[in-house]
Amino acid sequence: MESFTTENWYVLKTKPFAEKKVFSNLERKQFNVFLPLTAVIRQWSDRKKKMQVPLIPSVVFVKCNQKKLHLFHGESGIVCVLSYLKKPAIVKEFEIESLRILVTEFVGEEIVFEALSIIPGQLVEVIKGPFKGMVAEAILSNGKHRIKVKIDALNTQCAINIPSSYVRVITKEVA
Repeated sequence: MESFTTENWYVLKTKPFAEKKVFSNLERKQFNVFLPLTAVIRQWSDRKKKMQVPLIPSVVFVKCNQKKLHLFHGESGIVCVLSYLKKPAIVKEFEIESLRILVTEFVGEEIVFEALSIIPGQLVEVIKGPFKGMVAEAILSNGKHRIKVKIDALNTQCAINIPSSYVRVITKEVA
């Protein structure tokens, strides 16, 4: 059971398109916040523009103890603290780190491989390549191996193709 004073990552649901504003406001108030952004190219009739948009719409992550969660109620742009089973949903540290790796290292190209050295469902750690350090679950999709990053508290997942030689199976449960 989590202590009331232990710092954990929590999910703040924001109003649509308010993620960057909420992130800036909380960062200015010196909270430990994380907003995973990804680059997209938006096209209008007269131009194209590369923009940074939230990877997960209407979500900002904050690391604090549970006592401080009340501070976010009524904060501009924040709708609520995401709950699971009537308690604030906790995001694991390795899930945040996996998101950090995805948004800083993903180059937009999938690497396809054929070797069968990983059993679907196994927990793996990426040991080389742009996703080094990411912890994920291996899956099989459309006959290709993929690494799936799950964020249980959000009931969300993202899948990428990665060579099996770039991962090692984790035998112990990751905290």
